[in-house]
Amino acid sequence: MPPRPTLILTAVLTLGLTPADRAPGPAPRLDAWQILGPGGGGTMRRPAISPHDPDLVVLGCDMTGSYLTRDGGLSWRLFHLGGVVSAFAFDPGDPNVVYAGNAALWRSEDGGRGWSLVFPDPARRTVRHGWGDHGDTVFTTEDPAYPSGKDVDVDAVAVDPAESKRLAVAFRSTLPGPPGSHPSSATRIIVSEDRGRSWNARATLEAERVFVMSFEDGGILRAVAETGVYVLEQATRREAGPPGGRIASASVGVAAGVTRIYATTRAASQNEGAAGGIHVSEDGGRTWRTANGILAEGLRGREKGNEWGPAAGSRPSLGPIAASARHGLVAYVGLRGLRLPGSEAPANGIAKTTDGGRTWAIVHREADRPSSNLDPSWIEGRAAEDGESVWFDAPYDLAVAPTNPDVAYATDLFRTYRTKDGGRTWAQVNSARRGEDAWTSRGLDVTTTYGVHWDPFDGKRVFVGWTDIGLFRSEDGGDTWTGSSTGIPKEWRNTTYWVELDPAVRGLAWGAFSGTHDLPRPKMWRRTDPARYQGGVAVSRDRGRA
Repeated sequence: MPPRPTLILTAVLTLGLTPADRAPGPAPRLDAWQILGPGGGGTMRRPAISPHDPDLVVLGCDMTGSYLTRDGGLSWRLFHLGGVVSAFAFDPGDPNVVYAGNAALWRSEDGGRGWSLVFPDPARRTVRHGWGDHGDTVFTTEDPAYPSGKDVDVDAVAVDPAESKRLAVAFRSTLPGPPGSHPSSATRIIVSEDRGRSWNARATLEAERVFVMSFEDGGILRAVAETGVYVLEQATRREAGPPGGRIASASVGVAAGVTRIYATTRAASQNEGAAGGIHVSEDGGRTWRTANGILAEGLRGREKGNEWGPAAGSRPSLGPIAASARHGLVAYVGLRGLRLPGSEAPANGIAKTTDGGRTWAIVHREADRPSSNLDPSWIEGRAAEDGESVWFDAPYDLAVAPTNPDVAYATDLFRTYRTKDGGRTWAQVNSARRGEDAWTSRGLDVTTTYGVHWDPFDGKRVFVGWTDIGLFRSEDGGDTWTGSSTGIPKEWRNTTYWVELDPAVRGLAWGAFSGTHDLPRPKMWRRTDPARYQGGVAVSRDRGRA
């Protein structure tokens, strides 16, 4: 009878080492488990960098997990707040205090180790529910400031640097149900003067996202939302928004006493001269100047295309945009589907300004191969070979360190990467190389596992099927991982639902593969006819190598 496989899960503690001394790998955990896998996967969102330490970073993802690194991305620790986190904020006065917003507002008092519910007030008969086929988090509560029984999204959180007891939260709500089944409520901005024990309504906006809020002298709150800049004093005043339609992304930075608001809008009809792209305001949003610079040429000529996907089929656009909060002349902006100087093919990438948007330099570009200044992972190798289930994506979100504008993070549909030298070089921070095409996670895993399958003839060989990244195998009991999708049609590679290894024939295996994840959850056919799905069963006769 073949030997039975054994897997021992342990936690590895690395103490007393600086980030420069440590090798990339999983973060020390707070329990006796170790995360296994290649790292990376699904969409990573909303990175935020501490104003006290640029090596301390938090980010969320589209699969409800959140992640924290204390060593500049060498390792990450997963934490879970019951839903997709859509906003983070650090207390400018206390390096141990971090806020996170999803369907509620959470606070950590110990640098992200532990978290407590702030809003809605947990003492007011607050109950958390998982409703719907997606198990969405919904709170019922007697807290009068919170929309009890609604599906709530916190878009932005701000802490007053002059008085850390003063907080602001911007949120929207809808009736629970599938996405798009109910209209969103008006956006509400509320303020607390006592660290969240009580709240006062400060503004009601349209049903729109608030991108960033910042407190100014005298407790004045300035919020940048889709329809413009709002100044919240005794009454709310809306400044004129930039030309080119609704704001799509925004950020704020201060330099030499000047506060700059950076915003991007949908760059439509550039051939007709209509405004769009990047805009900068230096007077609080009252006036704006278009700041596309050399990027303007890349927007011309192609006004149709996809809002996501590989560069070749994408509609040219600029955004997201992020500035260094304390070095406001420096900002980074994402590029999608642009024909950049020196390249005929459309590319995705990142540009940087050091003069408040008056000039831009391309610091990262990818079309069908990795950027020449990027230290890659397995994701880039698969994107170059595949290009359909994994591709070279444009940034979804950007963050710049408040205290060091040379440090910036970018996230997209598959990965997180960062620069520490102002964009001269970039490095992915989700995976650690352990040999030729052998990878292990740094703790930044954004995917779902459908099954763990052991080779009955080899106790060291194990297969795992994942969402978004498909099938991987390990030849060393789970220490390192290699993609195992060779021969699978590209249209089937998104998800591996199951693998069955023949107990009588060495090397013979069957797998169930699909281009559609999350089956059989109703959300997957609610808006798409299953007849359009692609997938099937494939067989391997060489122990899963092909």
